[in-house]
Amino acid sequence: MIDRTATLAAAVGDDVALVSALGAALPGLRRTAGGWQLPGPPPHGRLIRMRRDGDWLTLAMAAFTSHCGPAAARDPGLLLRRNHHLPAGVRLALVPGRRRPELRAEVPLVRECARRSDLAHAHAALLAAARCLAEPPDDAGAPPDGPPAPDVAERIREAGWPHDVRADGTLAVPLATAPQTGPVLVAVVHGTAANGVRIAVELGRVALADAVAHEALARFLLGVNGRVRLVRAAAVATEAGEDIACLEVGFENPPEADELAAAFAACAAAGRLAAAEVECLCHEHIARVFLAIQARGRQRVE
Repeated sequence: MIDRTATLAAAVGDDVALVSALGAALPGLRRTAGGWQLPGPPPHGRLIRMRRDGDWLTLAMAAFTSHCGPAAARDPGLLLRRNHHLPAGVRLALVPGRRRPELRAEVPLVRECARRSDLAHAHAALLAAARCLAEPPDDAGAPPDGPPAPDVAERIREAGWPHDVRADGTLAVPLATAPQTGPVLVAVVHGTAANGVRIAVELGRVALADAVAHEALARFLLGVNGRVRLVRAAAVATEAGEDIACLEVGFENPPEADELAAAFAACAAAGRLAAAEVECLCHEHIARVFLAIQARGRQRVE
């Protein structure tokens, strides 16, 4: 049995040791043919699936049941906006081959500071996200972001990423997203009310009145959430009647330099995956073609 301070990385090479470590971190864990399962949130007993994927553990569960939020499960635009309000490290995703949206979180196995407490934290965040989705959406719930704590800039420098200080005190980090003709994406580092950090990368804006482009953009970005790690695609509603499509990484506590480096790298990778497509899907004709292809895919699954 691995002691309480052992890292998950120490168990990567031995599944027996890994199961022992996970079982100590998460009571109720049981082995299945496809990985592991945990009891999900009450009252309807959804199971949390957990599997090893290379150097990561992925935790996933159905975002809704027949008892909870069926209307929300059918509205991709609402799902994308609700991502913005979920706990840090959790995201709503549309996954090929699955009819309902999922909640997902990951734990890195190779990061030396990845302790078993990281896994317990990811599990708790999934349960908190399920409780959040069981409540009506509240776009005015969280206080607005502000500048990050002064030591965050120093940790960004330690991580090796150049940055600029913006007029409002937030920090702008240019992301090298591969050769492209358009502007370089910029990650903006905000501070949260609880002394945490939120990193946001704007991908594009779409008017709520443009229903076709709005749905296409939401479905595409929810699909991206099923393919990325650490980062999530979300949407932030504005008073001008637009949704700002963005990538986000959140930290509930002040992040270390290596965590910030991983977050910026994840944002850059997700930007390469999504930025050009987001720009295209803002055009109605392209959005209609995309939705038609998506509909045929859903019919095959059903």
